[in-house]
Amino acid sequence: MPATVDYVYDGDTLAAVAHVDNKTDVNVRVRLINVDTPEMNGKCESETRRANDARNRLIQLAPRGTVVELKNIKD
Repeated sequence: MPATVDYVYDGDTLAAVAHVDNKTDVNVRVRLINVDTPEMNGKCESETRRANDARNRLIQLAPRGTVVELKNIKD
């Protein structure tokens, strides 16, 4: 299912608008499978820095407006 990236939460989660059909769009939170990055509210400066680096990398890979394909959709 195609979806348009709205914004990136962190290095492994983003918000998107899923295009269900020609008349239906749904706001979804997308968690990337098999990707685990440091948390934004890290316990130390190093973890927070690595979390920001991971988020910035996902922003580079999937900037706002990018159309992505959602697969293996689970609730």
